[in-house]
Amino acid sequence: DMPLTDNAFQSTTDGKDFHLIVFTENLADLDFATYFGGNVTGDHVDGGTSRFDKRGIVYQSVCSSCPSEISPSTRVSDFPTTTGVFSENNPSPRCSNASFKLAMVDYNEKPELEEVVFNTRIADTIKVTVFDSFEFTYKIRDPELDSLYVSFDIPEDLKLDLTEYQEEYAGVGEIEAYFKMLFTCKNAGDTFEIEVYARDVGCPVFNDSATTITIIVSEPDKLPPPEVFCLFFSQEDYLKMEWVATPESDYFYRMMLYKISPSGVVSVLDTFYTQDAGTYLDKDVINPRVRDYTYYLVVEDICNFLGEPSYLLSSVKESEVPVESTYLVTTTVAGDSILVVFLKSNEQDFGFYEVYKSIRGKSNWEYIESIDDIEDTSYSDGNVDVNTTSYCYRIKVVDDCGHNSAYSNIGCSIVIRGESINEKGVTPRFKFDLWWDDYVAWNGGVREYELRRSVDTGILRPIVRLNNPILEYRDIDLDYNWGGYWYSVVAYENDGSYNATSRSNDIYLIQPPLVFVPNAVTSNGDNLNDSFGWTDVFVREFEMKVYNRWGEKVFETTDKNKRWSSEYKNDEIKYSNVYFWIVTYKGWDNYYHTDKGTVTFLK
Repeated sequence: DMPLTDNAFQSTTDGKDFHLIVFTENLADLDFATYFGGNVTGDHVDGGTSRFDKRGIVYQSVCSSCPSEISPSTRVSDFPTTTGVFSENNPSPRCSNASFKLAMVDYNEKPELEEVVFNTRIADTIKVTVFDSFEFTYKIRDPELDSLYVSFDIPEDLKLDLTEYQEEYAGVGEIEAYFKMLFTCKNAGDTFEIEVYARDVGCPVFNDSATTITIIVSEPDKLPPPEVFCLFFSQEDYLKMEWVATPESDYFYRMMLYKISPSGVVSVLDTFYTQDAGTYLDKDVINPRVRDYTYYLVVEDICNFLGEPSYLLSSVKESEVPVESTYLVTTTVAGDSILVVFLKSNEQDFGFYEVYKSIRGKSNWEYIESIDDIEDTSYSDGNVDVNTTSYCYRIKVVDDCGHNSAYSNIGCSIVIRGESINEKGVTPRFKFDLWWDDYVAWNGGVREYELRRSVDTGILRPIVRLNNPILEYRDIDLDYNWGGYWYSVVAYENDGSYNATSRSNDIYLIQPPLVFVPNAVTSNGDNLNDSFGWTDVFVREFEMKVYNRWGEKVFETTDKNKRWSSEYKNDEIKYSNVYFWIVTYKGWDNYYHTDKGTVTFLK
């Protein structure tokens, strides 16, 4: 009746078995307990030995399968054995020595292998005697640190390129294999696979693993042609090609200059075995400004791989329009600056953009900026006064050969202007007159202008759209409780082009505040003009004071919508009287205004 764990190897006993027990560290708890032995015969440890190692493994030599009666014809084999051992059965009618190993650790794990893919390039150069080599190490490890046997199945064609390698290894716990090889142009594009097999000598059974090491030999990168390739006409109308040096590379072999004749025949004009800048004069041409001769360059590497060809140089194109111009999409106000946006150049040998500036109506143009990045197709000009002046811009493209394009279309900014109007006796009395410049110039023209407006605390919103060429508007739809307005105008390009827009500057217009105070009040109870009131427009701060003839203040308010019903000291005035008033107010002009006068109460 010994203690057992749930994972016991043998949970019952005939009373003549071994009892194996393993405790956790410091005997804190029971880790494993089992019976072990035959179910017919007796087993004992007389003459046996025991060994326990730190990994929790029990090694035991015992007397096993001991019959109760000795008979030469009776051989009982009931002691547990594993397949493949030296003797699976008891060879004697008597007790036989039995050895067993009981491991308290995990089942024997496989050796650790990793599938690896190496990417390498061919040797850096084929012109020298010392080649670059490719080498790597590969580790095999057994988790239980068992003895290891490792073999590598190497393809025969790969062995030709291996300078250091070993196909079989033996060791304990960990093995590190080393490979060194040399690849040349013949290997470019090849893929090799080395099959790896590892076997340990672990218990209770041996275990093995297999994987693959893949080696991919890449082709060298294709070598680029010169970034700048130019064509010029000589005085004799010969054609001269010039190019800059190509990026230095150990893979470089040579560069060919190709020519395509007007009839379409392709030929190699010359071959160059240097990466330096170079020139070539082609005299074998006839009327090249009319008959088209085309040229391009191709670089070949040491493995005879050809790179991408350069851009084509056409004699007719270089004679007529060597550089295509760009298109200016819009010139628009952006805050206190002007933003100029244009299309990306199509030039293969792009050098830079040049930005030119003028004032609307002026004929002189000023160079202001160069932009080297072909992708940078906008320019912000902060040296402007967007509220007073309309500025015009145009763009020129310059290629790396020094050729200039024609100027782009012109783009001129819009300036909006306005004034506040207070016309007494005219309805409506209060309004804003606004006018602005036309946008210059889209290829498709302007479709319409959108006028936008906002109060101080709002955002600009459209209030009207006007078809081109209307360039003015009178705004009469004003809120008399608000005296300051922002305005801006946006031009819209006609459909079918780039759907561009151009926004003007923002202007702020103010209607000055006014307060009208009557001079008489008929306080007779007919509900007509019975109380003292006033009318105000565009007022945001207000104060009214009223005094009697003795200088006594009889009324005061800061509410511009309040009225005085002629009460004083909680008593209504019973007789006609003249009162003196003073009103102080401020509007969106931020100035205080003061008016004064008298009002007569008529009973």
